[in-house]
Parts: sequence; C-alpha cells; structure tokens
Amino acid sequence: MSYFNSSQNPAATIVRSEEIADTAVPVVAAFSSQGPNFIAPDILNPHIKAPGRYILPAYSLSASPSGNPDDKRSLKYSILSGTSMACPHVTGAAVYVKSFHPDRSPSAIKSALMTTGTLCSNKRSLLPYKASPMNATEYYDREFAYGAGHLNPVKAVDPGTAVSPKDLNYPSMAIQATEDKPFKIEFSRTVRNVGLSNSTYKMEILASSQVKVNVEPSILSFKSLDEKQSFVVTVDGQGLPVRSMASTSLVWSDGTCSVRSPIVVYTFGGPLNRMPSSLFIWHH
Repeated sequence: MSYFNSSQNPAATIVRSEEIADTAVPVVAAFSSQGPNFIAPDILNPHIKAPGRYILPAYSLSASPSGNPDDKRSLKYSILSGTSMACPHVTGAAVYVKSFHPDRSPSAIKSALMTTGTLCSNKRSLLPYKASPMNATEYYDREFAYGAGHLNPVKAVDPGTAVSPKDLNYPSMAIQATEDKPFKIEFSRTVRNVGLSNSTYKMEILASSQVKVNVEPSILSFKSLDEKQSFVVTVDGQGLPVRSMASTSLVWSDGTCSVRSPIVVYTFGGPLNRMPSSLFIWHH
C-alpha cells in the first residue's frame, strides 16, 4: 500500500496461477442434494452442476469460523463447501453471459447454461458432447446427480439456440413411468435462434439401449435471428424395473454451436420419499 500511495502511476503484474491436472474431477459430492423431483416429476433436478467443494470465499468478520459462540476468532476468508458455494458460481456465470447479451431474459440465460453443460465420463473427467455413454457403475445417479452437466460459462455465451422454460418448454426432458410397463412419451419443445441468422441444426441422439428416441423434424433451419422453431421428441421403451432410470441426450448442432438436452425416464415404485441411491437400478 505504501508503494500505491506514494507512486503517481502505480503498476502491478498479475501472475498466472499454477494449474494442476486432476483426472478425478469433476465429481458430485456425496452431500449434494439429488433428484428425482417428487413435487414436479416432469422437471429434472438438479438443473446443473457447479463447483461447490473446498471453495475459498470471503467470510463475515462477525461470525465464528468454528460456529462456536465462545470462539472469538475472525477470518476474512475461509474454506467452505455446499450448495451455497455452488450457487454463486452459477450466478457469476449468468452475469457473465448477461454481460455479452444484455437483452437476454433470465430464462434464456438459464437455457444457455443448461444446454451447454458438459457431460462426465466413466472416468469422471470432462468430455465433449460426443462422449461415450456414462458408466452406471461409476455414476449411479447420473442426471439425478449432475442434472444437465457441469457448468461451462464460455460455451454458454454462444449456445446457438435458447429454450424458454414456459409451460414446461424446458431445456431438459424428464418423465415418471409406470414400472414394468411399455411407455411412449412425447415432449414438445420450441427453440429460438440466438446464433447466426442463417443456420441449420441437425439432431443427434447419444446412444442408449433402454429407450428409443425419435425427433420430428430432425433438422431445424433458421433464416433470421430470434426466429422460433418447434419439434417433437418421442421416447418409447419396453418398460423399466421398479426404482430405475434410463437416460440419453438430444444434441442439436450446426457444426459450430452445440446444445444438449438430457432425456430421463424413471420409475418410483414406492412412496414419495427420498430413495437411497443403492435402491435404484441404472440403465443406459
């Protein structure tokens, strides 16, 4: 501070921090709240995954670092974990996207964050959209653990299309099915072009042996910015055992921008209470 106060033109250099590659991340913490959504079964919970463990945030000087009222110590910073740490990361990402697109609505920004989330592989590392299917022995809860994927603010700036979460026109698709009975479900979705005015998106379904997915139309052609296009996703299967789930993803890509919507079909098979992960049977 003495240099800053005594210099007419103070200057400083910000040195890049050291980066360490950790192939064991990202991974969902055991204490993280998970789905399914028992209040609104058609909405996939959680929405998205973000960093929330061992975070170094600012800490109130009036609060005890140990939570003990007899502890009179104070800290400017402390290492914390929890949803309260993940939420600011998502908020910051939303503000980051808003800084590029001041006219974007909260729902459009939410759509951008969800549809550009990154999948996790069976080795629990980040993979692009054309990743191999997730290994159920590694990620028992899959979409019920990380929702639409791991937060990716850079890709969210330019998603290409946006879904407005109105009347269940949601970026993800989830449905509760009756156990051991064949199912056929239709999801109607409308997207808005927020990318190039002249663009064509082709669909791709990530591999799944448990569900068959058909999308009509399979190509979306936009001629102008903010133009809307609708499509219908039909999901059918031979039936799922009690307390099980099957999941896949619909990917729209124009060759540059890609957006992904998780598709989850699951069964409760019991009272509406929190079911331990070990009671679920997971399928691809």
